[in-house]
Amino acid sequence: MALAATNEGLRRRAVERVLSVREDPEDRYHLRKTFYRRYGFVTPGPAGYGNSELAFLRWEIDRGILNPLDHPRRPGSRWWRAVNEKLLLDAELAALLHEAGADPAGEGRETRLWLDYLASPSPVSWYRAHNGSVVAGYRAFVAEALLETEAERRFLGRVLDRLLFAQALITPGALADEAGSAGRLASPEGPFVDFAVRVRELYPRSYPLAPDDEALLEQRGAGGVAELVDDGVIGPRLPQVRAAVAAALGAPEVTELTGGALPAYARGEHRPPERALSRRGPDDGSKAKRSAELSPQPHAARRAGATPMALSIR
Repeated sequence: MALAATNEGLRRRAVERVLSVREDPEDRYHLRKTFYRRYGFVTPGPAGYGNSELAFLRWEIDRGILNPLDHPRRPGSRWWRAVNEKLLLDAELAALLHEAGADPAGEGRETRLWLDYLASPSPVSWYRAHNGSVVAGYRAFVAEALLETEAERRFLGRVLDRLLFAQALITPGALADEAGSAGRLASPEGPFVDFAVRVRELYPRSYPLAPDDEALLEQRGAGGVAELVDDGVIGPRLPQVRAAVAAALGAPEVTELTGGALPAYARGEHRPPERALSRRGPDDGSKAKRSAELSPQPHAARRAGATPMALSIR
């Protein structure tokens, strides 16, 4: 009973940390930078294995998708904010459990994957942790994705395909043998993501998508960068990528989320499991509502890999 109480307290602390940074994208960045300052494990750079995540997070901030929903000039995205919060919560809870030496047996799959990374850091364990949280976020927030434009939803699918492809490049038995030394480009401590997010044809700057950014993403037949990467390099290997990553994550649902030129995710054909995070209306900032946000989920939901605490998305 005392152990359960300890874990419950740690879950509450993790939720409070995420709530405290929710409305300031730079605070979200600082939270992840602080995590990797302690748990980046390798050089170059102070973030180590977190270099790729921080580069992508900086692109998200610059694009404005993590802004508050009531931002006067550039409102953020419900979907991007929610998936980011899912990752923050899983990693922060894992760090607290790790530091306390707590028993993780009752925690969700994604939190346990982050604990595996903390106990045995490597490119492989980092991808399992990071992508486990992202895949769970994609599953949980289909309703939020369907609020996005059709072009944005297609982009969400391609982002996932690229992320899973990168994991497959360094996963033994997946694409690692085929890639050879080139697979090292996907290692999370390297600079490749920082380079990729600067390529506008792959990662647009506007949100919602401006016509010129949408045209760049959708351009086919002219040998553009997006066509080369998504259709030429990744597309033919997607079945192998999906199978390998599903096995690595212990998440067969990966195959429901990806699917070539028009991913199943973008078509809205995938339906989420029981919601891991509750969707609420605008928060009035009251202590009572904050308390309600922190109510724990049933133990069975945590065993199934859901987020361990209800964190409202607005």
